[in-house]
Amino acid sequence: MIAKLEKWGEAKIILVLKLNLKDEALKFLVSNPKLEEIDHFDSLVKNLKEKFCKQPNFEEAQRQFNNLKQKVSQSISDLAELVSSTADKFSNPNNSEEENVVSLTEKLKLSKFIEALRPDIRVEVKKLGTKTFKSAVAIAKKIDNALSDDGGEINVTDSGINQILSQQLNTNKQILELSEKVSAISSENLCVNSLTEAQATNSNNVRNNQQSPCQICGKLNHKANNCFHFTRGNYYRGNNRANYNRTFRANNFHPYRSRTNHRNNYGRGFRSNLNF
Repeated sequence: MIAKLEKWGEAKIILVLKLNLKDEALKFLVSNPKLEEIDHFDSLVKNLKEKFCKQPNFEEAQRQFNNLKQKVSQSISDLAELVSSTADKFSNPNNSEEENVVSLTEKLKLSKFIEALRPDIRVEVKKLGTKTFKSAVAIAKKIDNALSDDGGEINVTDSGINQILSQQLNTNKQILELSEKVSAISSENLCVNSLTEAQATNSNNVRNNQQSPCQICGKLNHKANNCFHFTRGNYYRGNNRANYNRTFRANNFHPYRSRTNHRNNYGRGFRSNLNF
């Protein structure tokens, strides 16, 4: 601007440029005698740009733009700055001030910024329906502050995430071990209960066998098929309990007395009837 205002000559402009070169640019100028012979300012600038200024790679800029995502430890401000610079390289590499180019670049910044946000912040920003890149950045910062425990920006590192995951894994292992122990104890209790019930059932059966009266004589501690009267054949099949008194004593007969006594008793009774 000064050169144009003061209407410097071409030689003076080139001299000022050479005096302001430093480091690698100055070495490049000294090591190339052909550059000394250039007497046109624009030609000299072009040679210097070709050597030291990397031309923007559209494909690389597009790849970086598409892969933008907010990292765990990345703040909203850092993400916004990265989105802005990457969008400029991708959409407006020549820094054009044309209205259409600038408008398109701003729309790309807005859409990419919202897409790159963390899911929880992204949802809230979309709900508010912001229409400009700057307003989206401001809203995202407020939401981030509200979601943060300390009211600040996200400050969670990868090591912190790994520590949280490790603690969660240990907790899950402890829960699994405790569940296995509870299952083992439940199985043992089930076996003990089964044995106890079986023993109780057997004990009840024995007790019932011991306490149930005989169906023939009515006495305890033996079954009907082991009853003395059953083995002697003196029970009635039509009656569950035989009346052995009627069977044996109706004819003045006792099972433990001999037949001789029976005959004697019978005769004695007959004679007594005659005497009477």
